[in-house]
This record gives sequence, C-alpha cells and structure tokens, in this order.
Amino acid sequence: ATYVDYVAQKLAATGNREVRRAAARALGAMGGLAAAQATPLEDCLEDNDLDLVGLACSALGAVGATQSSDKIVQKLKSSDIEVTIGACKGLGFLALGGDELLEPLNHKEARVRAAAAAALAKERPAALEKHAAKIASLLGDTDAHVRISAVSMISALKADAAAHASAIGALLSHSDPGVRAAAASALGGIGEAAASEIPHLEKLLTARDEDTSTHVLTIAGLQAKVAPPLRKPACAAAAALVMMGKAAQRSAPKIADALDAFDEELRVQCACALSGLGDAGAKYEDRVVALLDDSAPMVVAAACYSLGSMAEATKLPSSLIANRVAEQLQDKHPAVRGAAVGGLGKMGAEAAAHIEDIARCFNDRVGYVRAQAVQALPGCGEVGQMFAGEACRLMYDPEERVRLAAIGTLPKLGQRGAAFAEETSQLLDDPSAEVRAAAVKALGSMNGLEVKDFLPNVLHLMAEDESEMVRAAAEAAVAKLRAIEDAAE
Repeated sequence: ATYVDYVAQKLAATGNREVRRAAARALGAMGGLAAAQATPLEDCLEDNDLDLVGLACSALGAVGATQSSDKIVQKLKSSDIEVTIGACKGLGFLALGGDELLEPLNHKEARVRAAAAAALAKERPAALEKHAAKIASLLGDTDAHVRISAVSMISALKADAAAHASAIGALLSHSDPGVRAAAASALGGIGEAAASEIPHLEKLLTARDEDTSTHVLTIAGLQAKVAPPLRKPACAAAAALVMMGKAAQRSAPKIADALDAFDEELRVQCACALSGLGDAGAKYEDRVVALLDDSAPMVVAAACYSLGSMAEATKLPSSLIANRVAEQLQDKHPAVRGAAVGGLGKMGAEAAAHIEDIARCFNDRVGYVRAQAVQALPGCGEVGQMFAGEACRLMYDPEERVRLAAIGTLPKLGQRGAAFAEETSQLLDDPSAEVRAAAVKALGSMNGLEVKDFLPNVLHLMAEDESEMVRAAAEAAVAKLRAIEDAAE
C-alpha cells in the first residue's frame, strides 16, 4: 500500500510500454488497496497499446471499480482477444450478475470462452441459478478450462441444478473423455438430487481413457496438473458416486472392483470413495488393507486415509488394522507418513494406543507430517489432551501450515488446550493474516473462563485489522467471548 501512488505514476510513463503494463498488473495485484487509482486505470482503456487496455480492464475489476463497469463491458466487443479476456477477468472480480458474460461464452476462441466461464464462476450461486441451463451446456465444450469452470458452477448450485441432471447425464456417453469426466464431476456436485444417474456413473467406472488436452501446459510449467476427476471419467465417477448419499451405497462392490485397476490414480480415488460409503464401503476394508502393500506411495497414503475414515464412520476400529497403518509411519515418503498419522487419529481408542507413535511425528522433517500429527491429537481423547503443550509449541513452527494446524487443534483439547489461551493471544499480532484469523477463531472456541480476558484484543482486531478475513473472524469470536463473560458474571 505504501507504493500505490508511486506505481500509479508509472501508468503515465510514456514511451515505455513494458513499464506501463507492469504498473497496471501491480495495481491489480494490490486489489482494494489501489481503489483510489481507478481513474488513471480507466484512462488506459482508450490507449493505443491494446495489451495495456486488457490489463487495465482486469485491474479495474480487481481494485473494485464498479463505476467503470460500463466501460469494461464495452471492451467485451473488442476485436482484440487480449482486451476481451481482460474485460472478462475484470467483470469476474466485480461480480455484476453474469448477464454481460453470456455472449463471450459463445466466442469462437477457446481462451475467451475460458476467461468468460472463469469470470462467471466467481458469481454468487443465487446469480448463477438463472444461467443454469447455459452452464450445463458448457460441460460439453471442447476446451477443458471451460468445462472445469462449468463443473465449479454446477457444484456451487448443488441441488438447484438438479433440473439439468438428465441433460448432464446424457454427456456421460460423449466420445470425449474430458466431457464425460466433467459431466460426472458435475453430477457429483449436484449430489443426492442426481441419484437417478447412478447406473450411468457405475458404467464409467470401467472406462480407462483420459483427457490429455491440458498436459502440455502442465509439462511447460504453466499450470498445475488437473485433478484426476476432471481428466479421467472413471475417477470422476468414483468421486461422484460418493456424493450421492445412501442411494450410492449399492455401488460399493463396483467401486471396490476398480481397486484392482492398473491406473494408480483410479486406485486412489476408489479407496477414498469407499471410505465415504459408510458400512457399505467398510465391507471392503480388507481390499483397502491390501493397498498398504501397493508399490505407489499415493495409493498407500489413500489406503491409510480410507482405513481411518472407515474406522471413524463405523466406530469399530481394529487393533490389527491400526497396527498396519502405524507401520506406515516409517515409510520414506512423507505423503504416506502424513496420511498414516492422520488415519490413526481417526481410530479412537486405537489412536490413543499409538499416541507415542503420533507424538514422534511432531518432529518429522516434513511440515505436512507435523501438521497431520497435531491434528490427530483430538481423536486420541483424553490421552491426546495430555499433549496440548506440544500443540502450543507447534504454533510457532517455521511452516505456516503447521502453525495453522496447531492453532486449530488447541480448542479441541479441552481445558488443557484452553490453558494456552495467552500463548494463542500473542499470535493476534502475527504478520500473517491467516495466522491472526486462526488465532482469534481459536480464542473464540476455547472454553476456559480466562479466555474472556482477551476480549479487548479481539475487539481491537475487529475494528482495526487490515484483513477482512481477520475482522470477520474477530467479530464471530467477540460474540462467543461475551457469552463466556456473561456466564462468568
């Protein structure tokens, strides 16, 4: 924020296009902190440098310049693709309702359609509902990024998109594996209201093809690898079925059969899916146990997670299985160790029996494992509460994700966790907004009467913190702390 005015001055750096473009990008990255610079950005909309025009459109949206929305909408009709894409991005930030983005969704250029779809996906579900039919049709688009945004929107609509379930289900027989994967994922997003499509989803479990259209971007380092359910129809079907509720429990045998697939991503997806099918999935616990000997680390990790979830769902943890999962804590792959300690944390009494194994993971060299270990403590019951001091220590871990895990765990450790309210309050001044938000949320969730003493600190955050996320968390915590204060009186 200190350099906003300085950066804005560079927009007028005539003769140096790269500097002006960089200035527009920087102002957009500053978001609301650069809201006062909407006028110089708006002036760029009539510049001869079309790349700058596109960047200015996007930046105006990012800084929240709703007063410029009409001018941004006009740029959707530009003959230059980059300008049109920039306008789509800007309107996505402003979230005006989505009507203005319908025309770009039909553009002949896939990049424009993808930008328009991504922008529309930022709208609130209430605004998306009237466009549900159009969104459903985007699942059949030839571009993967358009389809991915469509899945996101259908998932946001949930049951409100149920009227289009049969039309989406018809895409499950499409020749393009990417379309089938997107359709299955969208049905999963609708959930139980799309249970009529379960038979068609079951058929997809035997599909072994994949949409490879985004691989080149991943190999080039331009984007992360697309999640398996958005690339592979069989993975999408397994993930969707678990979202269908009790009606999908009959699909457990077919999902279990896919555990033998050559494709390791499918084995991972099916192991996770079985854990979400309650007793019906737990019947195949032995098949999942066999995956602990799999040669693929991510399959072993999925098996650990699934076995823990099954034990948690059935309330019937097995000492034999707990011992097998605990053995994986010695694995050289951190994903396996993290999943193993996380799985143990779901096993109730068996987790408590392995508390020393879990505690050793507090000092693992990989942050993910340490985070999983501290989050496993509440599942160990009273025995886990004895390690509240270790959770407090991990609030000051070098890795932020470990700190966030530890902060979130302390309120779940009863009075022993609440005893560290003062240490938690010291994080209200942390440089990280996420840490401050987690700390204030933790204070609001602790049950100790001494927690109310920190109400003035939380009130200060609610009024003064620069992060909207922190202010919202503080507001919620204030109500809880005042309730504790009233109870004490």
